[in-house]
Amino acid sequence: ADEIASRAGISAQSEFRLRSGILYALSTALGEGSSYLPRPELLQKAAALLQVPAEILEIHLDNLAVDRLVRVRRKGEEVQIYSTQAWHEEQQIAGMLADLETAPAHRGSRKPEEVLRELETEENIELDDLQRQAVLLAAEHSILIISGGPGTGKTTTINTIIQYFDKENLEYLLAAPTGRAAKRMTEATGCEAMTIHRLLGVRAVMEEEDDTLLPGSAADDRGENIAYSFFEKGKDDPLKADAIIIDEMSMVDMHLFCSFLRAVEPGTRLILVGDVNQLPSVGPGKILHDLIESGAFRTVMLRKIFRQALESDIITNAHRILNGETPLISNKSKDFFFLERDSVPVIYKHTVELMRDMLPRYVNAGVTDIQVLTPMRKGPLGVIKLNEALQSVLNPPAANKNEVIRHEVTFREGDKVMQIR
Repeated sequence: ADEIASRAGISAQSEFRLRSGILYALSTALGEGSSYLPRPELLQKAAALLQVPAEILEIHLDNLAVDRLVRVRRKGEEVQIYSTQAWHEEQQIAGMLADLETAPAHRGSRKPEEVLRELETEENIELDDLQRQAVLLAAEHSILIISGGPGTGKTTTINTIIQYFDKENLEYLLAAPTGRAAKRMTEATGCEAMTIHRLLGVRAVMEEEDDTLLPGSAADDRGENIAYSFFEKGKDDPLKADAIIIDEMSMVDMHLFCSFLRAVEPGTRLILVGDVNQLPSVGPGKILHDLIESGAFRTVMLRKIFRQALESDIITNAHRILNGETPLISNKSKDFFFLERDSVPVIYKHTVELMRDMLPRYVNAGVTDIQVLTPMRKGPLGVIKLNEALQSVLNPPAANKNEVIRHEVTFREGDKVMQIR
């Protein structure tokens, strides 16, 4: 687009180009997971994009703020620049959470302590003090955040809350941001959990159903265009439940959370569960982290690592890393190993052997249940080359397998595919 504008006679330092470049840099940051950029960083990114000195962009950024095409927030010494979309979503999230927090949640006829004691006796449940606190807060208040690392009893706490709601005849919904997380939640609780998108009733409108094709539309393999998608549930058709429990909240971005909150009626209990120390969502915002840091909502941080979890060196080392300690590395471990190799062909060979022969027997898993991670995309040990090497051995071409080439990548029937956007 910049090249076309140049051919059309638009100057490299025209106001239109410079303002557009600033907005584009901000939009790109939003797509990369940042709900805002500090002013110096935005100017630096826009200057690199436009290939102009950052100083000449100062006045144009100020004018964009005057025109309310960007929003400015000052937090201490930092000046934060938001896109209008991110600003409005953040304000809406704050307002909707405030409405939920102040609305009284439906309470049962008995004291929560009495119900919980009865439940612990009947179901032979052993909770630590923080877990008990979480259950009682979930019973009495509209919004509760539960966070804790692996092995700290989040699942046990969720199950006890569910049993409490069952005992009080309260209706509840369970959801998580991804299909895998929803499946795990279903398996762990014995109750149906679904993705947040499914909970909200996501629907896609095809191009032939709507003459207006919006920017960013996609095409499926049949050549049909998706004009846009929307959620059926919202303010006019809210979710009907006394309580909603969302697991894996660290993966929820601000777009999805804002859409979700629009469908939650005041008076509904909202219980948000996750590990604040996990990587934040791919989309913009650090919702779980920011909710906890705000101090505006009741939060229980589960800290005790239970005995069963201590048997896993993965969990033990995760907590050691969080505490600034060196991980324990021993090839006598059941689930945490370090195999040092410095030759690319040897690494290929041993990776294949681990995936195909050794790990499936050792951990009782199939090849598709094993994930290989690498810190780079290019290079002999990057994502591209590793995928080619693993595919050639684990899913070689065959006459009965369909395959298609897209962007110089061969996708073959039987491949394990990850959607990362």
